[in-house]
Amino acid sequence: MGVSSVDSNLMSRNFVSVSSGESKYVKAARVGAQVEQSTSMNRQQAILEAGMAACAAAKTPAQVALEAKKAARQMRFAMQASVAEESERNLKEIKKHIEEKAKEATENKDSATGKDAVAPDSPLDQKSPAVPVPSAPATEATPAEVP
Repeated sequence: MGVSSVDSNLMSRNFVSVSSGESKYVKAARVGAQVEQSTSMNRQQAILEAGMAACAAAKTPAQVALEAKKAARQMRFAMQASVAEESERNLKEIKKHIEEKAKEATENKDSATGKDAVAPDSPLDQKSPAVPVPSAPATEATPAEVP
């Protein structure tokens, strides 16, 4: 039983077909992940090689242990930096997506109503009369008497 990608049925687009390929988004995400993984692995490999060289150059077991701990600490920092970079990149993408959706929503609202985009509960949109601000009572200032 074959699935045709050119089916006249509305539901045909909801199912995977043999002829469907990888989307541009999925392909870009996969390539980006591969690049990030190779960069991260190269960074970790360099740290590992530097740590092994430092351990080989150490003369006492205490120095070997110290160099090994340094290499492990550097590896941990590199992994944290990699995660932080990825998180920052993801947050920027999410922020951009949210801003685009907000812009689309305000543009749609503006075109539908023909008004500026102002939140209905904001003070700029309220049609209430202005309330006068009470001022200080008007009194005549008397000059201070000089003795």
